[in-house]
Amino acid sequence: MIISLRAISYEDLKKQISKDDKIVINSCNTCVVACGVAGMQKMTVLENMLEADGYNVLGKDLISIGCSLNLVEKHKNDIKKKEMYDEATVIIPLICEDGLEGIQHLFSDKKVIGITKTLGTGNFTMDRGVVLTHPFESTGLEKNSEGYELSEVAEKLNLYEDFFDEDEASPQENEYVTLTIDGEEVTALKGQNLLELCMENDIDVPHLCYDEELSEAGVCRMCLVKIKEPLKNFV
Repeated sequence: MIISLRAISYEDLKKQISKDDKIVINSCNTCVVACGVAGMQKMTVLENMLEADGYNVLGKDLISIGCSLNLVEKHKNDIKKKEMYDEATVIIPLICEDGLEGIQHLFSDKKVIGITKTLGTGNFTMDRGVVLTHPFESTGLEKNSEGYELSEVAEKLNLYEDFFDEDEASPQENEYVTLTIDGEEVTALKGQNLLELCMENDIDVPHLCYDEELSEAGVCRMCLVKIKEPLKNFV
């Protein structure tokens, strides 16, 4: 497992973009997710923060293996995403430094802002979570078969052990919408997950693969619902 941690602050990130930029956030869905700096949930957090501060986020894109150049290129040219990527002026990838190089190559006409520092390789442990066992020489850390905990590594190398904090963004008033589900009128927060909304209101939607702690899987298809009118502002 490749180990990466967040290397820049939210303020440092904002210094590299302008209100005129058109931003796309994309993310790898493998190692960096386990390290706590990537995945669908993290993309949504960053999207909300930037929008609260008046930046224009065109959209976000989850890539199963972000360091696969062929796969990233496939996403770039996907008919559903091509227009978004073509319009973008800035790409913010939540990815390791190896994957970052590939994105910089494929999007050479855009500003690509990396947020992580890749530190070496490691493992996932049941009691301590992700640990760094084989640090790169550049870190100055010795090889450790038991592994360094990420909080320890962050402190030693002056990095961040977690993702951006939503409290760093400007306060944003919540927006609500009203939906009718199976004849029942419910109020939802703009951008709220539809399955979570149904569960909150005791509306039964069978599902297997969904877990709020994981990125979107969408493999069992049990939670599919019929929509009579197009829903806007929902994910």
